[in-house]
Amino acid sequence: MVVKLQNNGKWYAKFTVKGVTKHLLCAGATTQKQAEEIENAFKYKLLQQLNGVIPMEEKKMSIDKLCDKFLQYSELNKRSYKQDKSRVKVIREYFKRCRYINNIKLDDIEQFKRYLLNRGLKEVTVNRYLEVISKMFNIAIRNDWTTKNPIEQDVKFSLKNDNNFRCLSLKEQNKLLDVVKGTYLEGIIIFALNTGLRKSDILPLMWEDIKSYDDKVIHLYIRKSNKYVDMPCTKMLLNFIERTPKGDRHGSIFINPLTKKQPKEIKRAWNTAKRKAGIENFRFHDLRHTVASRLVNAGVPLPTVQKVMTHSDITTTMRYVHTPSEEMFKAMDVLNSCNEVSIQNG
Repeated sequence: MVVKLQNNGKWYAKFTVKGVTKHLLCAGATTQKQAEEIENAFKYKLLQQLNGVIPMEEKKMSIDKLCDKFLQYSELNKRSYKQDKSRVKVIREYFKRCRYINNIKLDDIEQFKRYLLNRGLKEVTVNRYLEVISKMFNIAIRNDWTTKNPIEQDVKFSLKNDNNFRCLSLKEQNKLLDVVKGTYLEGIIIFALNTGLRKSDILPLMWEDIKSYDDKVIHLYIRKSNKYVDMPCTKMLLNFIERTPKGDRHGSIFINPLTKKQPKEIKRAWNTAKRKAGIENFRFHDLRHTVASRLVNAGVPLPTVQKVMTHSDITTTMRYVHTPSEEMFKAMDVLNSCNEVSIQNG
């Protein structure tokens, strides 16, 4: 069926062939007869495509549009939206010469890797860019904008061992807490050392997140895994909480005294505190590593450590196992006993 729109005087067709419905502009048609001829031509072409006589045409999705679609997805679903936004800017600029996503081939990805390395980026950072591109193409595949992802497994670099993290000694911990005593940074560090939470989960904490003081349990939202957890309080954490009168426990737990707002970043204050405490080569995230290592070294079962650290995969928790545990030695004793019986029977 063809219709003429009064607002622009153009003819449009709508038809269905084998359950596939199409809407199209009858470009160039000035009469109903011309529009019907164009409609019939499209019907015939679609019928041939559906019957396999001629191949279906691939939808042309521009790189710009896919970048926009990915950023919409990232803003709603990812904690790394700001980083994604920065990386997409580079990706958009580099691949603009390709224009459409189906023009991007494996060799283009390899050249992009070389381009990033020449800019001085580390291999692990290059992998982050490749992950963004791969996710973009997966979104395109799900929406039938393309059929193949050019990011193949062997395109990425093998991630280097990231187990060389640094743990805080008790002496360093005491120095650090002395330096930050009475500042808003003190509470942030206490939370990190007594929960193992990430900085991104600590800074936005509200007093309303603390479920119950009587049961000594805090109810926290973990952004990375998008879930709530109930976490028991240590004495140090409970003492910090109880310093604030119950009537004042509302709104943000941490307030930057300079901005009078919830802190979004603490880099300057953190670096100043480290310098005053004489602590070198130590990141804020290493406080999380410190918690995990202390639990593992104290013999806490790995599934329990996994739960405390909110690791989705226990292989992540296993990174903190550096030396054979007592349980491992007991396991070897079982094998020794079996070997001795085997020798005796032999």
